[in-house]
Amino acid sequence: VDPASLEAFLACRLVPLAKGENDVRPIGIGESLRRLVGKAVVKAIRSDIQTACGSLQVCAGIEAGCEAAIHAIREAFESDDAEGALLIDATNAFNSVHREGTILNISVLCPPFFIFLVNTYRRPIRLFIPTWKEEILSLEGTTQGDPAAMGMYAISVIPIIKKGDIKELVQAWYADDGTGVGKLQRLREWWDMLAEQGPKYGYHANARKTILVVKPQHETKARRIFETTGIEIVTSGTRHLGAALGTEDFAAEYVKRKVDKWCAELQTLTSFARTEPQAAYSAFVFGFKGKWNFIQRTMPNCASLLLPLEDLLRDSFLPTLTGRMLSKMEREIFSLPARDGGLGVQNPSETAQQAFQDSLMISDELKNKIKNQDPECPDESKAKDAKKQMIRAKRSREKEKLKKVKEKIKSEATDNKKQQQTFLKILECASMKGASNWLTTLPLQEENRTLNKSEFRDALAIRYGWRPKNLPQKCACGAETTIAHCLDCKLGGFVTMRHNQTSNTVARLLQKAGCKGVEI
Repeated sequence: VDPASLEAFLACRLVPLAKGENDVRPIGIGESLRRLVGKAVVKAIRSDIQTACGSLQVCAGIEAGCEAAIHAIREAFESDDAEGALLIDATNAFNSVHREGTILNISVLCPPFFIFLVNTYRRPIRLFIPTWKEEILSLEGTTQGDPAAMGMYAISVIPIIKKGDIKELVQAWYADDGTGVGKLQRLREWWDMLAEQGPKYGYHANARKTILVVKPQHETKARRIFETTGIEIVTSGTRHLGAALGTEDFAAEYVKRKVDKWCAELQTLTSFARTEPQAAYSAFVFGFKGKWNFIQRTMPNCASLLLPLEDLLRDSFLPTLTGRMLSKMEREIFSLPARDGGLGVQNPSETAQQAFQDSLMISDELKNKIKNQDPECPDESKAKDAKKQMIRAKRSREKEKLKKVKEKIKSEATDNKKQQQTFLKILECASMKGASNWLTTLPLQEENRTLNKSEFRDALAIRYGWRPKNLPQKCACGAETTIAHCLDCKLGGFVTMRHNQTSNTVARLLQKAGCKGVEI
């Protein structure tokens, strides 16, 4: 905002806490300003927060932190020495953490963060409840919507994590979700420590939300050791930080349930593609296909389980999107990135194994620190270097795939040299710089970037050398109508339309720039 507006905002929105006090508190939009400042502060001291949290609390923005915790816990659980894994959750964690004690601990663990928290949490926070049409005072815990809440809570658990440093126990935390792997007796000691020490810090371990995954041969022993705790004991497995922990059968069933849900959602998206193909394509590329990325990166051997998604993409979504049935070659071309002449609609079953290996590579240092219970924060530069290396390797694989597709075109079209040259020319043109901008741009109405059904499918037809639907057999000049002829013939009207579109675009931009004497 400009200085004058900010000065007026501060003058009317900041009021004294009480008569005679110099402190102030925000009301209304002042809370938005507080959150904006909080976001800036957290970004500025991100490395300090990560150093304070170390390697065992992975919710502080560490590169691939959640994935590293999943890999480490799985490998520890699958080792011969482990008897079980205890997944602990707390009751109303963020609202129950002891605020005064947390800020005092942060003054030692992360001094730069302490200054900001003292200035924002020294007084009770006003919470506005629209449904009640009144406000309440927040005296404990973090504030909902506060950008500093996750970092504040992450550090609040560090003293508990240090107290849980038990021999032969591997523990990893994501906010209030703590997971420990080891011998059953060590897990019971860990649970007793949390039940005793946790409430002092506002951490109340909830037995009803806690699950003990135990190997089948140790089930009887587990029920004896945890008999009085009320903890649920399972031998198959359970959900762990968005992945699955347990037997192979449980992991396969977990992924299958996810795939069934995604298939149902993809069918809904396919129904939208019948009338709004551009919107459906953008929704898939920019959002929907990311749904299975996390499962691919954290669940080993899940490639075959993702085949139903590929079947639906190949037989339903892409034909509906393009308005035509596809050949095997066209499906391979569509799996290429848009910059290489494809559509970026990859085969999930083909990318699963590589995604898992990439995740292991990026999270390797942090994963090993968790397995060795080394509390020191990992070197983030190593993870960034590994990520850059992964991106380079990915681009190299994409180039190799493009090369194989071209070789396949040459081998399958040996009887028809003209068809071979046409396919190769199509890929070459679609791979040119800027040729795919219309595909990789969000269809925003205010920017006039939307295409209706016919326009989108005609653009795809031109991109891949198909004959657009409803194209007349003869041009007005008497020649046979082809795409090349339409682009050249002045009598057919397409040249005029292209020129008009350019002039209209320039006129709209001039109008937006404030020019008054613009007419179309």
